Amino acid sequence: MSRALSWCLLLVWCAWLFALQGLAASSPRWADMTPDIGIVLLLALDRRLERADALRAVLIVSAARIAFTSDVPLAILVGYAALVFVAHRMRRVAEIDRVIPRVLFAGVGAAALTAYWSFTRSIDLSSGTRVALGIGESLDLSRVWFSAVATGIAAGVVGPLVVRLPGISPLRGRTRSSKSSPFASRA
Repeated sequence: MSRALSWCLLLVWCAWLFALQGLAASSPRWADMTPDIGIVLLLALDRRLERADALRAVLIVSAARIAFTSDVPLAILVGYAALVFVAHRMRRVAEIDRVIPRVLFAGVGAAALTAYWSFTRSIDLSSGTRVALGIGESLDLSRVWFSAVATGIAAGVVGPLVVRLPGISPLRGRTRSSKSSPFASRA
């Protein structure tokens, strides 16, 4: 399977997963406890991707989320890009690919992005002024907390399964040693 087809399949999987996330979030019962699938996908894929591929993954995941949300598109793109950038930097100083650190990083990332997206929703884009003056007025802390916990749990449980979706394996199969060796087999 070609890598181009794998990127297309990632877009299809993202669209389905974000549609399910939107369906769960539309239910009053599950609205606050819906995990952010984009964070789970990006953290699961990021450790296996090179920098250019991580940028493609951010663009694909952002495009799929933008299709199913009313959040500001640029805020989604910036939020996911910042998450991947911080994850790359954190991997240089700490091991965040194990279960507990990944759950904690996903939870903190979800809390930060939920707060950021709530803030961007509170801005009146036509006039450029904030609608809500105080952070407590525009930010529901219980929603941020539930989103962080749900996303952290999903990153620990669902994250390892996401990279095993059909068609995704060619994205994570490239290694630096086979790419740099002139004697590597092309089988």
